[in-house]
Parts: sequence; C-alpha cells; structure tokens
Amino acid sequence: MNIEQVAAAGNLLLVFWMKTRAAQGRIFQQDSEYHVV
Repeated sequence: MNIEQVAAAGNLLLVFWMKTRAAQGRIFQQDSEYHVV
C-alpha cells in the first residue's frame, strides 16, 4: 500500500466513525428524553 491509499482509507474510517458517533449521540439524546438516567 502506498501513502495515498493509506490516507484514503484513514479518511473513510474517520468519516464513518464521525457518522456513527453522531448517530449514537442522537440515539442517546432521544433515550435521555424518555428515560432519565
């Protein structure tokens, strides 16, 4: 693998991670509205 491939893979992982974190944050926010932790 060359540097461009590594950078592209890292970029995809970062975007995917941010999307999953945002989704988890929304789910947690909805849960906390219904269930007081």
